[in-house]
Amino acid sequence: MSGETSFVFGLVADIQYACKGIGHTEGRAQRYEEVPQKLMQAVQIWHRDAPKLEFVLSLGDIIDGRSTQAETDEDFSYIKNILGPVASTSEFLHVLGNHCLTVPRERLIDELRMPGSYYSRELPSRWRLIVLDTTEMSGHSQYPQDSKLAQEAAHFKAQHPMSDEEPQMADWNGGIGSAQSGWLNEQLALAKLLGERVIVACHHQIGQGAARKTHMAWNWVELQQLLVASPCVRLVLSGHDHMGGYAQHGHVHFVTVEAMLEAPAHTDAYAIVEVTQECVHIKGEGSVTSRQLRV
Repeated sequence: MSGETSFVFGLVADIQYACKGIGHTEGRAQRYEEVPQKLMQAVQIWHRDAPKLEFVLSLGDIIDGRSTQAETDEDFSYIKNILGPVASTSEFLHVLGNHCLTVPRERLIDELRMPGSYYSRELPSRWRLIVLDTTEMSGHSQYPQDSKLAQEAAHFKAQHPMSDEEPQMADWNGGIGSAQSGWLNEQLALAKLLGERVIVACHHQIGQGAARKTHMAWNWVELQQLLVASPCVRLVLSGHDHMGGYAQHGHVHFVTVEAMLEAPAHTDAYAIVEVTQECVHIKGEGSVTSRQLRV
């Protein structure tokens, strides 16, 4: 890898734990009960490497959700306890996913110590991380029906009904509202002013071709245009589509990270990411694809 390392971080997508047996969707196995052991192995590596990690980033859906709130809360507490050693030595950053919202939104933000459902963080060597909330404008956002965000989501869905042309309008997807979009524009303007390069993290993919059309964010078209138009954005990291994927548009790399939930038996699914001024190297473990991306 060329160039001096600017910073390093840990990465995982769709842990999606639940205390239940193996699931079968689209011909793939969802290995719920194998997740704790796989996550513990990743935590051991992140804990070992804590002195050199700037943070660890989860791309959403740390739990799956079960039939009762009590069972879901039990799963949530179990995963938080597994993550404890990393959270005590490194900053653990979270992205909200649709399955995360089987726990009340405000509780998630509080107990995961998130600054908010979307937020920005300065990184070394004039880099910036922008975390988006693509669950904000959705049918599962948990916002009251008479709230501005819920009304905005209902209006967008009415203007963009589910169809072959817009398969991303499925209920398990979502998008960002106008206020968050305005905030994103401000963050990109700030990054340009400061001469920063930007990594964007969000649960639902917003780069065409990096995930299946059925798993994209509701308003991915506008978001992709915005990010590609910015001279600062270099990388977009997402989860949600468990099989993973990649696309490049202009100078922006769009990466969907493979789900830990669907890692084959006896393998894992996480990554260590090294960032230099010339390259982002995603060093995948197990079923996560390794990539070397010029920036």
